[in-house]
Amino acid sequence: MAACLLNGLAADISTNTPDHRAAALYRRGVNFGNHLEFGASFDENRYKREDYVRVKAAGFDHIRIPIAWHAHTAAGPDFLIDEKFFAVVDRMVVHARAAGLRVILNDHHFDALTNDPWSQTNKFCAIWRQVATHYREAEDIIFELLNEPKDKATAEVMNVIWAQGIETIRQVAPARTIMVGTARWNSTDTITALKLPEADRNLIVTVHCYEPFLFTHQGATWAGNDPLTVGVKFPGPPETPIDKYPKATNTWVARWIADYNTQPTEKNPSSAKAFRPRLEKAAQWGREHGRPVYLGEFGAIKNADPKSRANYDRAMRETCEEFGLGWAVWDWNAMFEVQSLLPEFGLKK
Repeated sequence: MAACLLNGLAADISTNTPDHRAAALYRRGVNFGNHLEFGASFDENRYKREDYVRVKAAGFDHIRIPIAWHAHTAAGPDFLIDEKFFAVVDRMVVHARAAGLRVILNDHHFDALTNDPWSQTNKFCAIWRQVATHYREAEDIIFELLNEPKDKATAEVMNVIWAQGIETIRQVAPARTIMVGTARWNSTDTITALKLPEADRNLIVTVHCYEPFLFTHQGATWAGNDPLTVGVKFPGPPETPIDKYPKATNTWVARWIADYNTQPTEKNPSSAKAFRPRLEKAAQWGREHGRPVYLGEFGAIKNADPKSRANYDRAMRETCEEFGLGWAVWDWNAMFEVQSLLPEFGLKK
């Protein structure tokens, strides 16, 4: 039992519930990204059997597979998922199981839904009805409803859609653990706006954190001009000050770079100061609401130097473990690849 404070009154919330028992099995994960989440085209050999074996040997206990299910369906009203695509996912699940890994499956980059949620709700539910039916007996799989709600998929809108998705899955897989994200790209800032069916105690809440963004996404051309300053280290300050990327016009970027160049590590924006309060807030919300919380994405792009990347990933992992959060680093062998950092990452069996 965990003591907490709700509405000013002391309360005890049990952690001996299906969601907490499931969360205890998903403590250390890695994303198999840059594979099935980018529309209809993909390389079936992107992840090989030896990848799963190496992941397990490194001390991870599960993989998270980002999947664009919505890009592999027929027309409505049934939105039938292509059987050949199901077979691709099945092979990944089989390889994971053979290596002794559990699995999280999500729906990734469903931009049509986040751009116009109500027009896509039927498709969203149809997808999860099929996925839940297909894997209804798979106790080693968690269903994550949607990656990073954004734009018009606000917290208020998604609270309604979450309830519909949860009910859809419960009709065919009543005992399956479901993972539900927060609004605004799975931000920890929006966790207080999340509303879940109170009686359903088999739900895990997932958040993401890539702070400090100017470190983790340095040189990421898809993220606009703000993070194009390179050479940012973790933790700061640097031995030699760096200059802001000239086309980064937001005033906060200039302030961040100035503080990064001058502030001691304990106050530096490129330090645990950037993410620790966010993860602590998420963990505290989880305790107050009796919900396990999981960090589904964090990581640092390969444009950063390897030592800084290892420092960052290790600091995030240690903070999650301190606060009792399961996690999955982004990613195994793509732009944020962690496989080369494994010795410094410091997993313990």
